Amino acid sequence: MTLLSLISTVLPQVILIMAAITCLLFYLFLQPPKEPKHIPAVPFWVSLLPLFKDVDQQVIYNTYVRDLLHQHGAIKIFFGSQWNVLVERPAFLAHVFKNEDQYQKSGNQKKIPGSVLANFLGDNIISSHGEVWRLYQEIMKPGLQEGWSMDPIYENASSLLEHFKQTQRPLSIQEPLQRYTIANLVRGLMHLDFDMNHAKVVRLSQMQSKVKGQIFRPVFMSFPALDKWGVPSREKARRDAARFTDYLVCMLAETWLERSDENRPEERGHKDVGCRLVHAWKQQRITHQQLRDNVTVLFVAGQENPQLAILSTLYLLAKQPEIQDRLHSEVMTAGNNRPDEEQLRNMPYLTACVYESLRLLPPIGQLINRLATTPFVLGEDTVVPQGMYLGYNAYATNRNPVTWGPDAEEFLPNRWGDTADDVQKSYRRRRARAEFITFHGGRRACLGERFAVLQLKVTLYTLVRHLRWELDPLWADRMTPAGPLSPRGLRLKFEPRRQAMNEPHKPCAIAQVHPEEGQEEEEERQREEEHAHSQTEERGSQQKSLGSRRALWGWLALCFSTGPTNGMINRYVTASIQSAANRLGHIPGTDRPCPRRSTNGIQCVVRFGTGEINYNSYNLYLQAISRACEGVISILTAGVADHANNRKLALMTSIYVFGTLVLPFAGLSGGSFQDLEAMAGLFVAVTAVGGVYTVIIASYIPLFMRAVGWFRGDDRPGNDGSEPNTVWTKGTRVSVLGLVASNVGSLTGLLVGVIITYTGGSAITAGYYNYLLAITVAGCTTIAFAALGHYLLPQVTGAKRSVGSNRILLPFTNWIKLLGSVRRYPNTFIMCIGTLLWNTGYSNFLRLLGPLFLETSGLDSGSGVYTVWSFAIPLFASLGSLAWMFAFPKLSMGIKFWAYCFLGVQLLAITWGCLGVSNNIPIGYKHQAEFWVCIVLFMSSGSALRALNRTLYASMIPRDSEALFFGLDITLDLATGWINPLVQAVIQDRTGNLRFPMIPNAIAVAVGIVFYICIDIPAGIDHAERLLAEED
Repeated sequence: MTLLSLISTVLPQVILIMAAITCLLFYLFLQPPKEPKHIPAVPFWVSLLPLFKDVDQQVIYNTYVRDLLHQHGAIKIFFGSQWNVLVERPAFLAHVFKNEDQYQKSGNQKKIPGSVLANFLGDNIISSHGEVWRLYQEIMKPGLQEGWSMDPIYENASSLLEHFKQTQRPLSIQEPLQRYTIANLVRGLMHLDFDMNHAKVVRLSQMQSKVKGQIFRPVFMSFPALDKWGVPSREKARRDAARFTDYLVCMLAETWLERSDENRPEERGHKDVGCRLVHAWKQQRITHQQLRDNVTVLFVAGQENPQLAILSTLYLLAKQPEIQDRLHSEVMTAGNNRPDEEQLRNMPYLTACVYESLRLLPPIGQLINRLATTPFVLGEDTVVPQGMYLGYNAYATNRNPVTWGPDAEEFLPNRWGDTADDVQKSYRRRRARAEFITFHGGRRACLGERFAVLQLKVTLYTLVRHLRWELDPLWADRMTPAGPLSPRGLRLKFEPRRQAMNEPHKPCAIAQVHPEEGQEEEEERQREEEHAHSQTEERGSQQKSLGSRRALWGWLALCFSTGPTNGMINRYVTASIQSAANRLGHIPGTDRPCPRRSTNGIQCVVRFGTGEINYNSYNLYLQAISRACEGVISILTAGVADHANNRKLALMTSIYVFGTLVLPFAGLSGGSFQDLEAMAGLFVAVTAVGGVYTVIIASYIPLFMRAVGWFRGDDRPGNDGSEPNTVWTKGTRVSVLGLVASNVGSLTGLLVGVIITYTGGSAITAGYYNYLLAITVAGCTTIAFAALGHYLLPQVTGAKRSVGSNRILLPFTNWIKLLGSVRRYPNTFIMCIGTLLWNTGYSNFLRLLGPLFLETSGLDSGSGVYTVWSFAIPLFASLGSLAWMFAFPKLSMGIKFWAYCFLGVQLLAITWGCLGVSNNIPIGYKHQAEFWVCIVLFMSSGSALRALNRTLYASMIPRDSEALFFGLDITLDLATGWINPLVQAVIQDRTGNLRFPMIPNAIAVAVGIVFYICIDIPAGIDHAERLLAEED
């Protein structure tokens, strides 16, 4: 009572103090400042949305920012740990651009000193001011505006064209475009003779992707002061960014040193911007740090911005094929494979498309890098105080409906004019009025504008001349969540254009010979294409729905719903059956009841069928029977779940039945043989049904992975899986969170058991009944959360059943196709067998561990220690899988290396138990401490390995066969997982030692490791591109 009194006295005071501190912090840092007045503030939490949810910055802008900006022309916005003024109205921007000294450039090195981003970019030509900026401009401007040729861009564009031609299926274009623009930069501005496939360009691309992924983390962009706290991940980002700059500077320095004296810039006014920077450093006009900073910003601005601009332009054209066709017509009239700059300028529609794309989707949508050196009046009465940072939103200004009209949101190249002169006049007028600010304005306008625009023109000219493209229907149409603006993970499908004069379309050729027959065939072909297209669009839309948070939450709710019942089955149902068998058993050869468990050995038999078996073998025989039933039912279900709307129907039915089957357990506490047999029957039934939902719920993992894209070309990982991309990251998260949700469900069921135990009487007198009651409550929980998941999870239509196929024979037909596809998907089958062998050893060892713990400790299933031990099993499983989920994308370790580590721990834990078969060895799960160490290592590594297996396996499964391939695991389980418990039961029945059955489990895991070694990951992913129904 003293402790309660103390808590009741102190707790309110603590709450008040914490509330006061929170209010003070909000007032000091998050409350919008009073000045400037007359303009609204966007709530600070809007800037923090990317920290908590997967967002589209275009959606955030339209929801929270657009109306305020268009109405007031400027707003207050929280960014970089402080409040800033964001300007949108062209008149305001023209004033800012004109008065450079009053609104000075102030980069990250001054705004957020000590941050990783500030260290990376430093003091450079973009963020500097005054004499320092003029020095940088004198050195770099000649090379940026005149010191390059168009020939390398055309050569690189030809390489890009060939890359897109090679793949006739949808592909992610982010990585090839990155290498393409890197090659343009290093060849054009740095005069390094590297094409887009050169090893150094590939290395630069990899380093850049790694650095970008580390630097632009939303939490550290919103609160850059955290970079000073020595967070290990941020220190690693700082080191990687420094290594990236080191690599760039070394490349430039080597090139400068390799040139003869007469070819160096100081000898002949050379306009190579890279060498000009090195020469300025050699002359001590700039410091080594200034050299590093400007080389870095030259690369970042000169490569990334053109890359994003090309990405957005291809995206906009993919959405409007009629504009592509008109652009193609203009390009074909040029009659020159490599027109010069003047000829490109005289292509008005090409130029208009480039400008319109840059207007709608400027790469730098928002930039806040100017400091008010004196108070100034914005507009008529808005006073901006000295020391306030301000910036502008190019996305908003370029779409201002007042200046661009009511169709400002539409992609309309014609708005720029019909002739080349009209387009250029419109462009100059819009820039002068600050209505188009993609390249900023005033004296500080982008020096690389000409280089960037020509890259866009050459790229479009080359691609549209030979290709047409469209969006991947399975790609989720959305923008990046924060930072530079572009379509996120854009996926396109390219196809060659047919030249009518040289290559007549096949149906047309047929029609020339047999007009009527050709017309009929053409109409039939068009109907088939329309049907396939509509089916693809429908399924693409459904795939996108799986990319929503609602769908993921629904799936996780279903994973959680099975947890309480599953946790009870694995531990308390088997323990209750074992306890009942112990109570009903007798000492062999006598009528004396069985003794309580002890460490002196098990001497107890119980009736099973027409004979008697060791009571500890009772569960093992039941497991063998239930596994056989599970396999048969799962075969039938997996054979039809991939078709039409069967997937969700079968999933929900199995979960509802799964929860319902355990409801009667609370009424089976009489202690008779009838109760024991009823529990045994329910155990077999619920285990069999559990196999159905396990297969189908796992089949959603590849569907979620496809919602964010798929492995294409350069996105494909190496054989060790050392380059996890968005697809694997998504699969890892879904798989891990599903397992965690299931484990949390198990913990919930166990907590219910704990509550019932400590409120329903002593463990000795009421423990057995309490846990039967807890099993029933777990079933109710399963049904309740299943209903929630049923509501949230969207329907996903599978493959259509072939015309004329028999519904009854459908599962068998599909299984015949599957078993006949071993040569078609060899690595998928190897992965399946390896997973199967591990899972057999894992699950059967885990089922042995519980009874062995009770036997070794002499405890009852209702004891508190056993409850805590059982509680710890799903807890450590969840922690292990979560740890791997966070570590996998960050550590440069191949996925197979992770698998070897986890398998090694699994094998060690099982082999440790095998040591205990000898009475001369004092270890081998003969002490309680060994069991506690075991569950920490075994469960954490096992759960992580299960998540890894599901992610890797999902990446090698063809579309429309997800449930069928996951059901393959259950099919093969009949040959091993079903036999293994039977073998264990025989071994246990003959030896009376629960450690002997661990030996076949250790063998199974050891053999499984060999199969893991044989998996070829890239080949498996490639093979999965072919549908099971396709002909070779």
